[in-house]
Amino acid sequence: MDILQLKEDRRYAYGVSRVRALELKLLDRANLAQLAQAQSLDELLHLLGDFGYGHLSSGVSSGGEWDKLLQQEYRETIVLLEQLLEEPKLIRALRIRDDFHNLKVFLKARLSGRKTEVGFKINGLMELKDMGEAIEQQRFELLIPPLQTAARAALAAFSRFEQPQYLEMAIDKEMYRAILTELTGTKNMFLVKLVRTEIDLINIKAFLRLCWRRAELEEMRFALTENGYLDRDFFCSIYSPGEPLETLPPHFRYTDYADLIKHGVSYLISDNSFARLEKLADDHLGELLRRTKLVTLGVEPIVAYGLARKNELRLLNFLIVAKLNKLPQPVIEEGLPDVYL
Repeated sequence: MDILQLKEDRRYAYGVSRVRALELKLLDRANLAQLAQAQSLDELLHLLGDFGYGHLSSGVSSGGEWDKLLQQEYRETIVLLEQLLEEPKLIRALRIRDDFHNLKVFLKARLSGRKTEVGFKINGLMELKDMGEAIEQQRFELLIPPLQTAARAALAAFSRFEQPQYLEMAIDKEMYRAILTELTGTKNMFLVKLVRTEIDLINIKAFLRLCWRRAELEEMRFALTENGYLDRDFFCSIYSPGEPLETLPPHFRYTDYADLIKHGVSYLISDNSFARLEKLADDHLGELLRRTKLVTLGVEPIVAYGLARKNELRLLNFLIVAKLNKLPQPVIEEGLPDVYL
């Protein structure tokens, strides 16, 4: 659906005006470039203070607490969206991602025989204590329904392949199914398109990684998530282990991802790196979000602001970790996608 075909929804006149004002506080491309070019962690933290994130300095000095501070920032955004949006299903679709993330953490800890208190998200629908007890006692019926299905599918995948990445794949599949179920109930086709496009991009990245290491077709079929615009059979039909990567882009020439595939594959061949593909995928989704700027009245700009805010916080986390680990400047700049502004 083209963004210009969306009908105005005057219920959200106040909400749209509110987020339009808040968008002015988001980091733009110039701000992000300045942060990326910081020569040290101290310089980065100083710049973050100039951009309204001075409180992160205490989190970095206390050994990793900045992640909790960033999550708390996003919680404040979620609270705002709950006030502005009149459809609970939209809030559920935004928050439930954290539940699926936490399910991964709990299940991997259980399978490894270790307890963990780190790596969790705080903005899900379920309390961490309740989820942890349900997993520990293997009483999956105590989980919210989408997580019940995901937990069983994840354990079955791990039993079959005996590798944790398959557990994560199984959970991700159920996550996107749950999100689409919530969004379909809202009848907002633009947001459905956003998620289905995200599924396509995830599948494209998985497909190319599996092509790169010449995986078995069975593994390819399992790894791909359903409900994108490019179905699983399309990817499987063009997969031939051992075929040169150069043969792949023509298969995508009539899709929305032709340029992304062309340039991502070219860089993969020349530099043995998926970095360009990752950035192009982020940019593709970001461009779809930016189209909501054309909407004057509707739910789309409000949700887009929430997603843009979450992405900004994710980028700040990336920059802090990069500076802590003293990553080379070119590597940092290569990993930064375009931003919402």
